Amino acid sequence: MLADRQTPLKDTFQASKASGLLRLLTLRHKAPFVLRTLALEQMASTIEIRSLSAPALLFISLILYLLSLSEVAALILGVFAAIHLLAYLWVVNAAHNTHTRRQLLSAAVQVGDEIEEQVELENRSLLPLLWAELVDRSSLPGYSMSVVAALGSHSRRSWVNRTRCSLRGIYHMGPWEMLTSDPFGIFLLRQSHQADRDLVVFPPLAEVPAHVLPQASAQGDAHLFRANMRADSTKAFTTRPYHPGDPMRHIHWPTTARREGIFVKGFEPEARSIVWLLPDLEAGVQRGQGVDSTLEKEIILVASLAERLLIQHLSVGLFAQDASPVVVQPTAGLAHLWKLLKALSPLQANPEQGLAQALENVTQVVMPGHLVISITPSFDTGWIDAWKANHYASRVGLYVLLLSDESIRPLENQETLTHLRRRDIHAQIVDSRQIRPIEASYGALQRWEFKTLPLGKTIVVNKPRPASAAFRRGEQ
Repeated sequence: MLADRQTPLKDTFQASKASGLLRLLTLRHKAPFVLRTLALEQMASTIEIRSLSAPALLFISLILYLLSLSEVAALILGVFAAIHLLAYLWVVNAAHNTHTRRQLLSAAVQVGDEIEEQVELENRSLLPLLWAELVDRSSLPGYSMSVVAALGSHSRRSWVNRTRCSLRGIYHMGPWEMLTSDPFGIFLLRQSHQADRDLVVFPPLAEVPAHVLPQASAQGDAHLFRANMRADSTKAFTTRPYHPGDPMRHIHWPTTARREGIFVKGFEPEARSIVWLLPDLEAGVQRGQGVDSTLEKEIILVASLAERLLIQHLSVGLFAQDASPVVVQPTAGLAHLWKLLKALSPLQANPEQGLAQALENVTQVVMPGHLVISITPSFDTGWIDAWKANHYASRVGLYVLLLSDESIRPLENQETLTHLRRRDIHAQIVDSRQIRPIEASYGALQRWEFKTLPLGKTIVVNKPRPASAAFRRGEQ
Protein backbone atom coordinates (compact mmCIF):
# COMPACT_ATOMS: atom_id res chain seq x y z
CA MET A 1 0.00 0.00 0.00
CA LEU A 2 1.15 3.50 -0.77
CA ALA A 3 2.05 5.32 2.40
CA ASP A 4 0.07 8.36 3.37
CA ARG A 5 1.37 11.39 1.46
CA GLN A 6 1.39 13.38 4.68
CA THR A 7 4.04 11.11 6.30
CA PRO A 8 6.45 13.45 8.16
CA LEU A 9 9.98 13.56 6.87
CA LYS A 10 11.32 12.88 10.34
CA ASP A 11 9.99 9.30 10.08
CA THR A 12 12.06 8.87 6.95
CA PHE A 13 15.19 10.03 8.69
CA GLN A 14 14.54 7.83 11.72
CA ALA A 15 14.28 4.80 9.48
CA SER A 16 17.79 5.45 8.17
CA LYS A 17 19.61 6.04 11.50
CA ALA A 18 20.96 2.50 11.60
CA SER A 19 22.68 3.00 8.26
CA GLY A 20 23.88 6.55 8.86
CA LEU A 21 27.48 5.61 9.64
CA LEU A 22 27.67 3.35 6.61
CA ARG A 23 26.39 6.15 4.37
CA LEU A 24 29.00 8.58 5.70
CA LEU A 25 31.74 6.09 4.96
CA THR A 26 30.58 5.30 1.45
CA LEU A 27 29.63 8.80 0.29
CA ARG A 28 32.67 10.61 1.63
CA HIS A 29 34.48 10.65 -1.72
CA LYS A 30 33.40 10.61 -5.31
CA ALA A 31 33.71 7.30 -7.14
CA PRO A 32 37.09 6.89 -8.91
CA PHE A 33 35.51 5.32 -11.99
CA VAL A 34 32.39 3.70 -13.38
CA LEU A 35 32.37 -0.09 -13.43
CA ARG A 36 29.15 -0.69 -15.39
CA THR A 37 26.34 1.32 -16.99
CA LEU A 38 22.75 0.13 -17.25
CA ALA A 39 19.92 1.75 -19.21
CA LEU A 40 16.66 1.12 -17.38
CA GLU A 41 13.26 2.80 -17.75
CA GLN A 42 14.38 6.16 -19.16
CA MET A 43 17.17 6.61 -16.66
CA ALA A 44 20.90 5.95 -16.57
CA SER A 45 22.10 3.57 -13.85
CA THR A 46 25.79 3.28 -13.16
CA ILE A 47 27.67 0.98 -10.78
CA GLU A 48 30.74 2.72 -9.43
CA ILE A 49 33.61 1.65 -7.20
CA ARG A 50 33.44 3.85 -4.14
CA SER A 51 36.96 3.20 -2.89
CA LEU A 52 40.01 1.36 -4.18
CA SER A 53 40.87 0.03 -0.73
CA ALA A 54 38.63 -3.07 -0.95
CA PRO A 55 39.75 -4.06 -4.49
CA ALA A 56 43.34 -3.45 -3.39
CA LEU A 57 42.91 -5.92 -0.51
CA LEU A 58 41.47 -8.46 -2.95
CA PHE A 59 44.44 -7.98 -5.25
CA ILE A 60 46.93 -8.30 -2.37
CA SER A 61 45.25 -11.52 -1.16
CA LEU A 62 45.52 -12.91 -4.70
CA ILE A 63 49.26 -12.10 -4.82
CA LEU A 64 49.79 -13.72 -1.40
CA TYR A 65 47.98 -16.83 -2.53
CA LEU A 66 50.00 -17.08 -5.73
CA LEU A 67 53.22 -16.65 -3.79
CA SER A 68 52.44 -19.06 -0.93
CA LEU A 69 49.70 -21.37 -2.24
CA SER A 70 48.78 -21.92 1.40
CA GLU A 71 45.33 -22.81 2.74
CA VAL A 72 45.19 -19.63 4.84
CA ALA A 73 45.95 -17.46 1.79
CA ALA A 74 43.31 -19.37 -0.20
CA LEU A 75 40.76 -18.84 2.55
CA ILE A 76 41.50 -15.11 2.70
CA LEU A 77 41.27 -14.85 -1.07
CA GLY A 78 37.99 -16.76 -1.10
CA VAL A 79 36.47 -14.53 1.60
CA PHE A 80 37.42 -11.29 -0.18
CA ALA A 81 36.22 -12.64 -3.54
CA ALA A 82 32.89 -13.72 -2.04
CA ILE A 83 32.41 -10.32 -0.43
CA HIS A 84 33.04 -8.53 -3.72
CA LEU A 85 30.73 -10.87 -5.62
CA LEU A 86 27.96 -10.49 -3.05
CA ALA A 87 28.36 -6.70 -3.02
CA TYR A 88 28.23 -6.54 -6.81
CA LEU A 89 25.13 -8.76 -7.07
CA TRP A 90 23.49 -6.66 -4.34
CA VAL A 91 23.83 -3.38 -6.28
CA VAL A 92 22.83 -5.04 -9.58
CA ASN A 93 19.68 -6.29 -7.88
CA ALA A 94 19.03 -2.79 -6.50
CA ALA A 95 19.51 -1.30 -9.96
CA HIS A 96 16.67 -3.42 -11.33
CA ASN A 97 14.32 -3.18 -8.36
CA THR A 98 14.67 0.33 -6.92
CA HIS A 99 12.42 2.97 -8.46
CA THR A 100 12.04 6.66 -7.76
CA ARG A 101 9.22 8.90 -8.98
CA ARG A 102 8.32 12.53 -8.49
CA GLN A 103 5.05 14.19 -9.45
CA LEU A 104 4.33 17.90 -9.41
CA LEU A 105 0.86 18.15 -7.86
CA SER A 106 0.58 21.92 -7.85
CA ALA A 107 2.57 24.67 -9.49
CA ALA A 108 3.12 28.40 -9.06
CA VAL A 109 1.84 31.08 -11.39
CA GLN A 110 2.91 34.14 -9.44
CA VAL A 111 5.19 35.19 -6.61
CA GLY A 112 3.58 34.05 -3.38
CA ASP A 113 2.07 30.84 -4.75
CA GLU A 114 2.91 27.48 -3.20
CA ILE A 115 4.07 24.46 -5.15
CA GLU A 116 3.57 20.90 -4.02
CA GLU A 117 5.42 17.82 -5.21
CA GLN A 118 5.03 14.17 -4.27
CA VAL A 119 8.15 11.99 -4.15
CA GLU A 120 7.99 8.20 -4.03
CA LEU A 121 10.72 5.64 -3.37
CA GLU A 122 9.96 1.96 -4.01
CA ASN A 123 11.92 -1.25 -3.37
CA ARG A 124 10.58 -4.24 -5.33
CA SER A 125 13.27 -6.64 -4.17
CA LEU A 126 13.40 -9.24 -1.39
CA LEU A 127 16.61 -7.60 -0.23
CA PRO A 128 16.22 -4.51 1.98
CA LEU A 129 17.39 -1.10 0.89
CA LEU A 130 19.80 -0.22 3.70
CA TRP A 131 19.92 3.42 2.68
CA ALA A 132 19.04 5.52 -0.32
CA GLU A 133 19.82 9.17 -0.85
CA LEU A 134 17.84 11.35 -3.23
CA VAL A 135 19.88 14.23 -4.61
CA ASP A 136 17.79 17.00 -6.17
CA ARG A 137 19.21 19.49 -8.66
CA SER A 138 16.16 21.74 -9.02
CA SER A 139 16.94 25.43 -9.36
CA LEU A 140 13.92 26.83 -7.48
CA PRO A 141 15.26 28.84 -4.49
CA GLY A 142 14.50 27.24 -1.15
CA TYR A 143 13.28 23.98 -2.67
CA SER A 144 14.87 20.54 -2.47
CA MET A 145 13.56 16.99 -2.39
CA SER A 146 16.96 15.67 -1.20
CA VAL A 147 16.49 13.17 1.62
CA VAL A 148 17.87 9.88 2.99
CA ALA A 149 15.58 6.90 3.53
CA ALA A 150 15.73 3.15 4.23
CA LEU A 151 13.23 0.57 2.97
CA GLY A 152 12.46 -3.05 3.74
CA SER A 153 11.72 -5.67 1.11
CA HIS A 154 8.76 -5.02 -1.18
CA SER A 155 7.91 -1.66 0.34
CA ARG A 156 7.54 1.93 -0.72
CA ARG A 157 7.56 5.31 0.93
CA SER A 158 6.21 8.65 -0.25
CA TRP A 159 6.21 12.18 1.07
CA VAL A 160 5.15 15.62 -0.07
CA ASN A 161 7.37 18.70 -0.38
CA ARG A 162 5.83 22.15 -0.28
CA THR A 163 7.57 25.45 -1.03
CA ARG A 164 6.34 29.03 -1.32
CA CYS A 165 7.74 30.82 -4.37
CA SER A 166 9.27 34.12 -3.28
CA LEU A 167 11.24 35.12 -6.41
CA ARG A 168 10.20 35.52 -10.02
CA GLY A 169 12.03 33.49 -12.66
CA ILE A 170 12.07 30.37 -14.79
CA TYR A 171 13.27 27.39 -12.80
CA HIS A 172 13.99 23.74 -13.52
CA MET A 173 12.30 21.01 -11.48
CA GLY A 174 14.93 18.31 -11.82
CA PRO A 175 17.05 16.45 -12.76
CA TRP A 176 17.70 14.24 -9.73
CA GLU A 177 19.69 11.18 -8.65
CA MET A 178 19.15 8.20 -6.37
CA LEU A 179 22.26 6.84 -4.62
CA THR A 180 22.57 3.58 -2.72
CA SER A 181 25.24 1.00 -1.93
CA ASP A 182 25.88 -2.57 -0.84
CA PRO A 183 26.27 -3.53 2.87
CA PHE A 184 30.07 -3.44 2.59
CA GLY A 185 30.32 -0.04 0.94
CA ILE A 186 32.37 -1.33 -1.99
CA PHE A 187 30.09 -0.32 -4.87
CA LEU A 188 27.77 2.64 -5.37
CA LEU A 189 24.62 2.56 -7.48
CA ARG A 190 23.74 5.89 -9.08
CA GLN A 191 20.39 6.25 -10.84
CA SER A 192 20.30 9.52 -12.78
CA HIS A 193 16.91 10.86 -13.89
CA GLN A 194 17.50 13.54 -16.51
CA ALA A 195 13.86 14.51 -16.97
CA ASP A 196 13.12 18.04 -15.82
CA ARG A 197 10.37 20.60 -16.30
CA ASP A 198 10.35 24.35 -16.47
CA LEU A 199 8.44 26.19 -13.77
CA VAL A 200 7.64 29.85 -14.47
CA VAL A 201 7.03 32.15 -11.51
CA PHE A 202 5.60 35.37 -12.89
CA PRO A 203 6.24 38.78 -11.29
CA PRO A 204 3.25 40.34 -9.52
CA LEU A 205 1.32 43.29 -10.87
CA ALA A 206 0.86 46.70 -9.25
CA GLU A 207 -1.44 49.67 -9.63
CA VAL A 208 -0.05 52.05 -12.25
CA PRO A 209 -0.22 55.76 -11.24
CA ALA A 210 -2.62 57.63 -13.51
CA HIS A 211 -0.03 60.19 -14.62
CA VAL A 212 2.28 57.46 -15.92
CA LEU A 213 0.07 56.09 -18.71
CA PRO A 214 0.24 57.85 -22.10
CA GLN A 215 -2.95 59.80 -22.68
CA ALA A 216 -5.02 58.24 -25.42
CA SER A 217 -7.23 61.32 -25.75
CA ALA A 218 -4.44 63.73 -26.62
CA GLN A 219 -3.70 64.20 -30.29
CA GLY A 220 -0.29 65.64 -29.52
CA ASP A 221 2.82 65.82 -31.69
CA ALA A 222 3.22 63.17 -34.37
CA HIS A 223 6.90 62.32 -33.99
CA LEU A 224 7.20 60.68 -37.38
CA PHE A 225 6.94 63.73 -39.65
CA ARG A 226 6.00 66.32 -37.02
CA ALA A 227 2.70 66.67 -38.87
CA ASN A 228 0.20 69.39 -38.05
CA MET A 229 -2.12 68.56 -35.20
CA ARG A 230 -5.66 67.68 -36.18
CA ALA A 231 -7.11 69.01 -32.91
CA ASP A 232 -6.09 71.27 -30.07
CA SER A 233 -4.55 69.72 -26.98
CA THR A 234 -3.99 71.32 -23.60
CA LYS A 235 -1.38 68.77 -22.59
CA ALA A 236 1.68 70.86 -23.37
CA PHE A 237 4.73 69.93 -21.30
CA THR A 238 7.65 71.83 -22.89
CA THR A 239 8.65 74.16 -25.72
CA ARG A 240 10.74 73.52 -28.79
CA PRO A 241 12.06 75.54 -31.76
CA TYR A 242 9.59 76.32 -34.52
CA HIS A 243 9.50 73.95 -37.53
CA PRO A 244 7.97 74.88 -40.86
CA GLY A 245 4.39 73.68 -40.85
CA ASP A 246 3.72 74.23 -37.15
CA PRO A 247 0.45 76.18 -36.71
CA MET A 248 0.76 79.73 -35.50
CA ARG A 249 -1.63 79.09 -32.60
CA HIS A 250 0.99 76.78 -31.04
CA ILE A 251 3.61 79.52 -30.69
CA HIS A 252 4.60 80.03 -27.07
CA TRP A 253 4.97 83.80 -26.94
CA PRO A 254 6.60 84.16 -23.48
CA THR A 255 9.45 81.84 -24.49
CA THR A 256 9.73 83.48 -27.91
CA ALA A 257 10.08 86.86 -26.20
CA ARG A 258 12.83 85.64 -23.87
CA ARG A 259 14.89 83.81 -26.49
CA GLU A 260 16.16 84.48 -29.94
CA GLY A 261 13.90 82.72 -32.39
CA ILE A 262 10.36 81.37 -32.42
CA PHE A 263 9.35 78.60 -30.00
CA VAL A 264 6.19 76.51 -30.03
CA LYS A 265 4.49 74.38 -27.40
CA GLY A 266 5.52 70.75 -27.12
CA PHE A 267 2.69 68.31 -26.54
CA GLU A 268 2.54 64.83 -25.14
CA PRO A 269 3.12 62.19 -27.80
CA GLU A 270 -0.07 60.68 -29.07
CA ALA A 271 -0.93 57.24 -27.80
CA ARG A 272 0.31 54.97 -30.58
CA SER A 273 -1.42 51.75 -31.48
CA ILE A 274 1.92 49.91 -31.06
CA VAL A 275 3.97 50.38 -27.90
CA TRP A 276 7.37 48.90 -27.00
CA LEU A 277 8.43 48.55 -23.36
CA LEU A 278 12.15 48.99 -22.68
CA PRO A 279 13.43 48.37 -19.12
CA ASP A 280 16.89 49.66 -18.26
CA LEU A 281 18.76 46.61 -16.94
CA GLU A 282 22.17 48.21 -16.49
CA ALA A 283 23.62 46.81 -13.26
CA GLY A 284 25.53 49.97 -12.38
CA VAL A 285 22.42 52.15 -12.04
CA GLN A 286 20.34 49.79 -9.91
CA ARG A 287 19.72 50.64 -6.26
CA GLY A 288 18.60 48.54 -3.32
CA GLN A 289 18.57 44.81 -2.72
CA GLY A 290 16.10 41.96 -3.18
CA VAL A 291 12.42 42.60 -3.67
CA ASP A 292 12.85 46.29 -2.79
CA SER A 293 15.50 46.93 -5.43
CA THR A 294 14.89 49.19 -8.38
CA LEU A 295 15.37 46.20 -10.67
CA GLU A 296 12.37 44.39 -9.17
CA LYS A 297 10.33 47.58 -9.18
CA GLU A 298 11.20 48.03 -12.86
CA ILE A 299 10.02 44.54 -13.76
CA ILE A 300 6.78 44.96 -11.81
CA LEU A 301 6.14 48.35 -13.44
CA VAL A 302 6.80 46.97 -16.93
CA ALA A 303 4.43 44.04 -16.31
CA SER A 304 1.77 46.38 -14.94
CA LEU A 305 2.13 48.79 -17.86
CA ALA A 306 1.81 45.89 -20.28
CA GLU A 307 -1.45 44.84 -18.68
CA ARG A 308 -2.91 48.35 -18.70
CA LEU A 309 -1.92 49.02 -22.32
CA LEU A 310 -3.32 45.69 -23.49
CA ILE A 311 -6.59 46.49 -21.72
CA GLN A 312 -6.64 49.71 -23.79
CA HIS A 313 -6.52 47.52 -26.94
CA LEU A 314 -2.97 48.53 -27.86
CA SER A 315 -0.34 46.20 -29.27
CA VAL A 316 2.49 45.82 -26.76
CA GLY A 317 6.01 44.52 -27.40
CA LEU A 318 9.09 44.10 -25.21
CA PHE A 319 12.75 44.81 -25.80
CA ALA A 320 15.22 44.07 -23.01
CA GLN A 321 19.00 44.11 -23.11
CA ASP A 322 19.78 41.07 -20.94
CA ALA A 323 22.83 38.85 -21.52
CA SER A 324 21.35 38.64 -25.02
CA PRO A 325 18.60 40.82 -26.47
CA VAL A 326 15.09 39.72 -25.49
CA VAL A 327 12.50 40.68 -28.09
CA VAL A 328 8.76 40.00 -27.92
CA GLN A 329 6.95 41.25 -30.98
CA PRO A 330 3.95 43.54 -30.34
CA THR A 331 0.54 41.85 -30.25
CA ALA A 332 -2.84 43.00 -28.99
CA GLY A 333 -5.10 41.11 -26.61
CA LEU A 334 -4.77 40.12 -22.95
CA ALA A 335 -3.68 36.61 -23.92
CA HIS A 336 -0.41 38.22 -25.04
CA LEU A 337 0.28 39.26 -21.44
CA TRP A 338 1.43 35.73 -20.52
CA LYS A 339 4.10 35.77 -23.22
CA LEU A 340 5.35 39.13 -21.98
CA LEU A 341 5.36 37.93 -18.37
CA LYS A 342 7.31 34.82 -19.28
CA ALA A 343 9.93 36.98 -21.01
CA LEU A 344 10.11 39.33 -18.01
CA SER A 345 10.39 36.58 -15.39
CA PRO A 346 14.09 35.64 -15.84
CA LEU A 347 15.49 39.12 -16.58
CA GLN A 348 18.48 40.15 -14.49
CA ALA A 349 20.76 43.18 -14.30
CA ASN A 350 23.31 43.41 -17.12
CA PRO A 351 26.72 44.86 -16.18
CA GLU A 352 27.68 45.58 -19.81
CA GLN A 353 24.73 47.24 -21.54
CA GLY A 354 23.57 50.73 -20.60
CA LEU A 355 20.46 52.66 -21.58
CA ALA A 356 22.21 54.41 -24.47
CA GLN A 357 23.12 51.08 -26.06
CA ALA A 358 19.65 49.67 -25.42
CA LEU A 359 18.00 52.68 -27.08
CA GLU A 360 20.30 52.31 -30.07
CA ASN A 361 19.47 48.62 -30.38
CA VAL A 362 15.72 49.10 -30.01
CA THR A 363 15.63 51.33 -33.09
CA GLN A 364 16.65 48.27 -35.11
CA VAL A 365 13.41 46.46 -34.28
CA VAL A 366 10.80 49.21 -33.92
CA MET A 367 8.98 50.61 -36.92
CA PRO A 368 8.34 54.29 -37.70
CA GLY A 369 5.43 55.64 -35.71
CA HIS A 370 5.83 53.22 -32.79
CA LEU A 371 6.13 54.48 -29.23
CA VAL A 372 8.98 53.32 -26.98
CA ILE A 373 8.39 53.55 -23.22
CA SER A 374 11.69 53.30 -21.37
CA ILE A 375 11.76 52.68 -17.62
CA THR A 376 15.04 53.57 -15.91
CA PRO A 377 16.28 54.23 -12.36
CA SER A 378 19.15 56.32 -13.74
CA PHE A 379 19.06 60.11 -13.57
CA ASP A 380 22.12 60.41 -15.80
CA THR A 381 20.97 61.98 -19.06
CA GLY A 382 24.19 61.35 -20.98
CA TRP A 383 22.30 59.07 -23.36
CA ILE A 384 20.28 61.96 -24.84
CA ASP A 385 22.98 63.09 -27.30
CA ALA A 386 23.38 59.55 -28.65
CA TRP A 387 19.61 59.24 -29.02
CA LYS A 388 19.29 62.57 -30.82
CA ALA A 389 22.18 61.67 -33.11
CA ASN A 390 20.48 58.42 -34.08
CA HIS A 391 18.86 59.09 -37.36
CA TYR A 392 16.04 56.59 -36.68
CA ALA A 393 15.16 58.26 -33.39
CA SER A 394 13.16 60.99 -35.09
CA ARG A 395 10.82 58.35 -36.53
CA VAL A 396 9.67 56.87 -33.23
CA GLY A 397 8.21 58.34 -30.09
CA LEU A 398 10.14 58.10 -26.81
CA TYR A 399 8.53 58.28 -23.38
CA VAL A 400 10.85 57.95 -20.36
CA LEU A 401 9.74 56.94 -16.87
CA LEU A 402 12.32 57.86 -14.23
CA LEU A 403 12.17 55.52 -11.24
CA SER A 404 12.88 57.57 -8.13
CA ASP A 405 13.19 56.67 -4.44
CA GLU A 406 14.26 58.23 -1.16
CA SER A 407 17.92 58.27 -2.26
CA ILE A 408 17.12 60.78 -5.03
CA ARG A 409 16.77 64.40 -3.93
CA PRO A 410 13.56 66.17 -5.02
CA LEU A 411 15.68 68.88 -6.67
CA GLU A 412 17.49 66.26 -8.72
CA ASN A 413 14.14 64.81 -9.79
CA GLN A 414 12.94 68.18 -11.06
CA GLU A 415 16.24 69.11 -12.72
CA THR A 416 16.38 65.85 -14.66
CA LEU A 417 12.74 66.10 -15.68
CA THR A 418 13.18 69.68 -16.87
CA HIS A 419 16.32 68.79 -18.82
CA LEU A 420 14.58 65.93 -20.63
CA ARG A 421 11.60 68.05 -21.55
CA ARG A 422 13.81 70.86 -22.84
CA ARG A 423 15.41 68.30 -25.13
CA ASP A 424 11.93 67.45 -26.45
CA ILE A 425 11.72 64.12 -24.62
CA HIS A 426 8.53 63.38 -22.77
CA ALA A 427 9.23 62.08 -19.27
CA GLN A 428 7.57 61.45 -15.93
CA ILE A 429 8.81 60.70 -12.42
CA VAL A 430 7.59 57.50 -10.78
CA ASP A 431 8.18 57.03 -7.06
CA SER A 432 9.20 53.40 -6.52
CA ARG A 433 7.38 53.45 -3.18
CA GLN A 434 4.14 53.82 -5.13
CA ILE A 435 4.78 50.51 -6.86
CA ARG A 436 3.25 48.12 -4.36
CA PRO A 437 2.60 44.59 -5.63
CA ILE A 438 -1.01 43.49 -5.56
CA GLU A 439 -1.44 40.20 -3.74
CA ALA A 440 -3.18 37.64 -5.91
CA SER A 441 -2.85 39.86 -8.98
CA TYR A 442 -3.54 36.90 -11.30
CA GLY A 443 -6.24 35.42 -9.10
CA ALA A 444 -6.43 34.11 -5.54
CA LEU A 445 -3.10 32.86 -4.19
CA GLN A 446 -3.26 29.09 -4.16
CA ARG A 447 -1.94 27.84 -0.82
CA TRP A 448 -2.94 25.07 1.51
CA GLU A 449 -5.52 26.27 4.04
CA PHE A 450 -7.18 24.00 6.58
CA LYS A 451 -10.12 24.42 8.93
CA THR A 452 -10.85 22.40 12.04
CA LEU A 453 -14.54 21.69 12.61
CA PRO A 454 -16.11 21.76 16.12
CA LEU A 455 -16.08 17.94 16.19
CA GLY A 456 -12.33 17.87 15.58
CA LYS A 457 -12.35 16.95 11.89
CA THR A 458 -9.94 18.90 9.69
CA ILE A 459 -11.03 19.83 6.19
CA VAL A 460 -9.22 21.52 3.29
CA VAL A 461 -10.51 25.03 2.65
CA ASN A 462 -8.10 25.91 -0.15
CA LYS A 463 -5.37 24.03 -1.99
CA PRO A 464 -2.80 24.95 -4.64
CA ARG A 465 -3.88 24.97 -8.25
CA PRO A 466 -3.11 21.78 -10.19
CA ALA A 467 0.20 21.77 -12.02
CA SER A 468 -1.49 20.98 -15.34
CA ALA A 469 -3.71 24.06 -15.11
CA ALA A 470 -0.78 26.30 -14.26
CA PHE A 471 1.32 25.09 -17.18
CA ARG A 472 -1.58 25.44 -19.63
CA ARG A 473 -2.10 29.04 -18.52
CA GLY A 474 1.60 29.91 -18.68
CA GLU A 475 1.93 28.54 -22.22
CA GLN A 476 -0.83 30.70 -23.63
